[in-house]
Amino acid sequence: MSMQPDFLLKNVEEVTPAFLKLNNVRLLIFDADATLILAQSDSILPERVTLVEEIRKSGVRVMVASNGKTTRIEKAFGEHKIEAHGYSLKPLPFRLKKHLKGYDKKEVLLVGDQFFTDILCAKLLRIRCAMVEPYGPDQGRGMKLRRWFEKKIIKRK
Repeated sequence: MSMQPDFLLKNVEEVTPAFLKLNNVRLLIFDADATLILAQSDSILPERVTLVEEIRKSGVRVMVASNGKTTRIEKAFGEHKIEAHGYSLKPLPFRLKKHLKGYDKKEVLLVGDQFFTDILCAKLLRIRCAMVEPYGPDQGRGMKLRRWFEKKIIKRK
């Protein structure tokens, strides 16, 4: 099993309904912080809400799985009726595994900005993954060191 992401993307705007259809994705799992919203934020930009709505209209189930506090994640996505789960404990796969029922693993895509949480979780679940460049400034302890290790692992073209 390769530890490389299946897709390397600039940002979530590259995750379009056409991209998902081309890759036979029926369940899309977004990370929240530094992927869909700014790190530690409790709100989502209107254009990101529009993106999620367009993807849902195309028939793809969209879900957010974050390691952030459930209350903050629910505040950020709840008013927009975006399915969101905080405290996902990525890279551990057991919290996300229950959401995969009814889907072939080849039909699921996890999109995130961190190798050691998002990409590793997808690899443990044996689902496809896309790594995006971090959205906004990094926050949190140890991020500089994690980003340094990511650059050593991820082979960007």
